[in-house]
Amino acid sequence: MTSTIWTHGRRVPGITPDTADYWTGGATGRLRIQHCSACEQWQHPPSPVCRRCRTATHLASDAVSGHGRVASWTTNEQPWFPGQPVPFRVGYVELVEQPGLYVFGGLIGGADIDDPTDKPVVTRFQQQGEAWLPVFEITDEE
Repeated sequence: MTSTIWTHGRRVPGITPDTADYWTGGATGRLRIQHCSACEQWQHPPSPVCRRCRTATHLASDAVSGHGRVASWTTNEQPWFPGQPVPFRVGYVELVEQPGLYVFGGLIGGADIDDPTDKPVVTRFQQQGEAWLPVFEITDEE
């Protein structure tokens, strides 16, 4: 996973102790997702307890592969903030680590693909301030 420039930008999120690993993992090229070592459940967004086994003592942010598939997407024609270039694509990506493990982010690549649903992606990052925003690049990699 590498850094990339997604020319459409995004507002920098508020980074909290619970979300810091997710928003800053891109500095080391790794997408970090909360994981419960007691039941092996991945969950996003982070939570104070595991949604499956309800433990709070076995949660940590672990690196995932960064590979997934586009589950849903849209092309935005309206800017989210003043000066944001449009149009741009965003997607809801299901990561390969676990069915139902979804992450939202910008979609890049695949400009010739009308419908990127179910296309494979790899995670890239865009630094904005302290945050490293996940951006998903449509790829031919399986």
